Amino acid sequence: MNFKQWTKASFSKSAPNYDNVAELQFKVADILGSMMDKSKRALKILDTGTGTGYLVNKLERMFPTAKIYAIDIASGMIKISSAKKRINRTSFVQADAEFLPYKNNMFDLLISNSAYQWMENCPRGINELHRVIKPEGKFLFSMFGGKTLCELGNSFIEAHNILGTQPSSHCLDFVNEEKLVNLLNKFKAVRVQKITERIYYDSVMNLLTYLRSIGSHNHLCSSNNGLGNRRLMDKMKKVYIEKYFMDNKIFATYDILIAQGQK
Repeated sequence: MNFKQWTKASFSKSAPNYDNVAELQFKVADILGSMMDKSKRALKILDTGTGTGYLVNKLERMFPTAKIYAIDIASGMIKISSAKKRINRTSFVQADAEFLPYKNNMFDLLISNSAYQWMENCPRGINELHRVIKPEGKFLFSMFGGKTLCELGNSFIEAHNILGTQPSSHCLDFVNEEKLVNLLNKFKAVRVQKITERIYYDSVMNLLTYLRSIGSHNHLCSSNNGLGNRRLMDKMKKVYIEKYFMDNKIFATYDILIAQGQK
């Protein structure tokens, strides 16, 4: 199964239970909502990586005359979000944000919450963003960056070192602020801000269960060197507890980058 197929399957599988566990994603969506200029009359809005449609609900309330387009690569997410009762002004389509099925200069606003970090080729996704928004059109999106889940990655690497095995990349190469600004160099008035959240879990398995339940598990743990290797997993959990245990819980860091700008 290639990366795209993995992404579709993983997030589709997580869709039915996603609303019950995506507290962090919804918190970030609320921040994005508070940052939007509600005085502007956005005629056409694109929500990329819409998930179960939490952000769409906000957009419909904030822009009552706008036509909203919502895409997600996972058919399971589109099935859940399109089935929710709402005003019939939103079009839901299964599509890949790296290959948007829309013409050039179509949208007044592109918005996205916690999706761009899961792309196979983030620069290509940014280029598509630039292509589909109108001149003077705006974008506002969030993505995980920098040190997100660094504790998990570091624990895997140290476990490999202890066992004398070859470390592999268990965590995505999340971009930092500087790299993201460089990716957005075609745009004007670019601003990137970072919010860091530390979330506590009862155990390492609770963390891994959470990652599985939001669909990101397959991206973060390789099948050959991660959950499929019991010896490595046991050592990783031991390292994690030794290094990242506080107040009877383990913790994980999430860096959230929020980017905005104009074409």
